[in-house]
Amino acid sequence: MGAGDSGIVKWCQATLNEVPLPIVRSTFVRYTDPQRRRFQPDVNHTTNKASLEVDQVVHNHMGKYRCEIQIMENDDHERTVFGNLMVYSSPFFHTNGSMNLVADELNKQEVTADKRYATEGDPMVIHCPATGYPRPTIIWYKGGELLEIDGAHISVSNNGTVLTIDKFAESDTGEYRCSATNEYPNRLDLDFKAHEASLAQEVAIGSPYGWIYPLLVILVILLLLFIIIYACAACKRYQHDNYNVAKRDSPERRDYMHEAPAHALSRLVCSLDQEVRDCLLRLSSPLSSRRLRPLLIDRPTLYPL
Repeated sequence: MGAGDSGIVKWCQATLNEVPLPIVRSTFVRYTDPQRRRFQPDVNHTTNKASLEVDQVVHNHMGKYRCEIQIMENDDHERTVFGNLMVYSSPFFHTNGSMNLVADELNKQEVTADKRYATEGDPMVIHCPATGYPRPTIIWYKGGELLEIDGAHISVSNNGTVLTIDKFAESDTGEYRCSATNEYPNRLDLDFKAHEASLAQEVAIGSPYGWIYPLLVILVILLLLFIIIYACAACKRYQHDNYNVAKRDSPERRDYMHEAPAHALSRLVCSLDQEVRDCLLRLSSPLSSRRLRPLLIDRPTLYPL
């Protein structure tokens, strides 16, 4: 069995002198669960078999199961008989998405993980998330050769699934591979067969401040954008100010500014009585008088009949 298989069927029956006995009820107990989870199988009263079918196999379906069957004894007394079933699984790697794993196209049991970077002088931890039933044995290799585990500079823990390198050095760089192996029979009448899966991962030394370089690039780009936007805005303001100054200092604009008050005053004066206009003329400035006098002389005075 392997994780992701389409489905499996587990069954059991009670026999006496190789004759199946009728089943009253049956229960499957998964012993690999700390809670001893119980399942109710389907009972076929024709074949006297209790069957438990799993549609989609996942990693926690493997392990040891106990089949309990209640049978009738002497027509008035129930008796419980039981037996053990093993759901075997070849080794595979289960990560819950914490690692990006790629299986080889020709051999799905050979898996490669993304390259990792270590900091020189700091500890480095490499994981081998292998699982299976029976529990696989883990062996570590480096560069195709068996890795020497001295317990000081290089050590393993958690049943061999965690490799720790203390004070990572240049000599520790390279490809690390863990090999997970277990054995089980494909059928009860067959001998045990070995099953293996391997996970390879390259480890190199990287800069401890490697994350700063992308950040600096982003900051420089933002700064350049700010400078460009500020320069465009300043250029538009400069052009707008020059246009307003040129328009304000033009000869037409100056003449209009000097003459506009005189024309406005002349229109007001022409609408007043002659005496008021004379008074205003005497009080007005010489410049205004010179500009207003021709207008007042040229325009006739109108009196009501």
